[in-house]
Amino acid sequence: MNSHAVSEDALYGQVVASHGRLLRVRDASGMELLARPPRRRFQAVCGDRVRFVLDQQHDAALLVAADQPGEYRAA
Repeated sequence: MNSHAVSEDALYGQVVASHGRLLRVRDASGMELLARPPRRRFQAVCGDRVRFVLDQQHDAALLVAADQPGEYRAA
């Protein structure tokens, strides 16, 4: 999958924690998933709304895009 293309199957969530390069994302149902960025320079912080796809091979979510910065993110 091209890391710059947004899949039509993408789900939406919010970053609730970061653990080094790994992030914890809460989806619309309230379930929290471990997520990894698609590339090294991808930036998302707590509070950001993101799109992700489920990566069955690694039992994690793969972030696709950061849609909206969190409410408290500095510009």
